[in-house]
Amino acid sequence: MATAKPEAKKRPIHNPTSEKTRQVSQKSSKSTRIRPSAYYTAKPSSPSHKTAKPYLSSSQLLDLWTIWRYDQRLPSKTSRNAWALSRGADPEKVDTWFYRRKTAARKAGNPLSDETYELPLDAPQEKKKQPR
Repeated sequence: MATAKPEAKKRPIHNPTSEKTRQVSQKSSKSTRIRPSAYYTAKPSSPSHKTAKPYLSSSQLLDLWTIWRYDQRLPSKTSRNAWALSRGADPEKVDTWFYRRKTAARKAGNPLSDETYELPLDAPQEKKKQPR
């Protein structure tokens, strides 16, 4: 004695001109055009996207690499922002640059100390190699 499986209910096919839409359009005598329900829930198309910020220049990157080469710690947030503003750089880009150095050091097995320091606002000086 096999039991018969109950038949699965069929889903109705999505119809953009549903009964509600027809009823709404019939109520308003001014509008004779039937609009799909998605028309009323769509978000306004306004240009709310962010504009891209400029990259760090090559001289700014050179300064950052020079600083990093001599002191592989993270500078304080306020000093990073002050450094970026004094050089005309975007503070978020500078923060991201230091964050990536920290991540790379951790992945390489050289975790950085939690100690922070203040970045100098003047240009970094390269140490000149002594001739032999």
